[in-house]
Amino acid sequence: MLRSLDRLILLIIASGLSLCAQNKICNIPEPNVAGLRFYIDASQEKTRIEDRSQSDNPTVIVITNKNPFRYKYEVQETSRSLEAAITLDFLRRFDVAGSSTATQFTTYATAANTDALLKQLENALLEEKKKIEAAKVRHNDFLEATKDPKTACVDLVEAAENFVTNTSVDVNLKNLRQQLEDLKKNDNALTKQKLKEIERDLESLTKDYDKLAQALTFVKGVLNNHTAFNEVRVISQFSSPRRVTVTILRTDIRAEKATPEPIATVILDMGNVPISVSVGIGFSTIDEVKIVRQPASDGQGGVAATFGYESDSRLKPSGVAMLTGHLKTFRQFTLGASAGFVLSNRGDNADIEYILGPSVGFRENLIWITVGMHVARVHKLGGGFAIGDKIPASLQDPLPVQKNYRPGALFSLTFKIR
Repeated sequence: MLRSLDRLILLIIASGLSLCAQNKICNIPEPNVAGLRFYIDASQEKTRIEDRSQSDNPTVIVITNKNPFRYKYEVQETSRSLEAAITLDFLRRFDVAGSSTATQFTTYATAANTDALLKQLENALLEEKKKIEAAKVRHNDFLEATKDPKTACVDLVEAAENFVTNTSVDVNLKNLRQQLEDLKKNDNALTKQKLKEIERDLESLTKDYDKLAQALTFVKGVLNNHTAFNEVRVISQFSSPRRVTVTILRTDIRAEKATPEPIATVILDMGNVPISVSVGIGFSTIDEVKIVRQPASDGQGGVAATFGYESDSRLKPSGVAMLTGHLKTFRQFTLGASAGFVLSNRGDNADIEYILGPSVGFRENLIWITVGMHVARVHKLGGGFAIGDKIPASLQDPLPVQKNYRPGALFSLTFKIR
């Protein structure tokens, strides 16, 4: 009765210690660094985070819910000039321009027992094979319990601890090999066929032992690694503004010829750059012209088709996107130089036009006022014809209209988006 009670007490104490260890290794680390924090759940797929706040502080990326028994994780970090990145992003909108080590796991098939060869070797060989077979069953149970990438950390740790605690690979291979060598020296002890069968069994036993020993070593190493399940990466500030791309990849260590697959991407703009991207509305002095067929008197009491304007408007509002470089910052405003695009509907098509000129920014550069040179393609009648001329009967659509660049002035009011 006392012995049973003692065993129960020891079991309760061991369970409590195991639970404490699980909670400790599964706790998400709290980085002692000030700055923005982004949490990436490694059990999810295709996470993407973009932060364009241009922070001056370090950035902390916390990777949680990793399954190190199924995947090998890598974190790749690249960076480039933030000024160049923002400029290229602006142009593209208009079509102008540490890891955890892993072990390859193997799922075992059930091996058939060999026939008894000699009584003195049979018992030893069968006993060692029973140990290995029992260990292989526990290993397969462990692999099954940890195969789902969404398995909770505490469940992963519990499965790993059960595998480590209950699996023994204390196999006396040295003694078996010595007995086999002794049999080889005795020509009358065994036939060559039986000797080969024993050698094959012992070789298979040795391979299984090596795989199990490797798996146990790996699992113990993971349990002793405080970053195996949750990891903190601190992206420090650079000497100059940079755009940093952090990619988290995982590789299935149980699949043959597996390749790394990205599961999360974090894009950070770190540091302040004297560049603003803004969008808004602009008014241009370039006339809106559309040339069409118009009915007019032929001078003989009839009607004839002539070249004319369907529209000839001034100060037409258009959409504006602007890239502004800050030249000088004062307390109340900022002087800048801007270049950008004007989206205007001239004729039947929407065209991209261009603006270049000085700008003034207000309210911490949230509002920009620009007066600049506007260049647009405007309809002009070609073919030697003039507005009002009679259209020859043989002239079919389309009309001989050209689109030539014409300069003008544009006033715009835009609002910062980056």
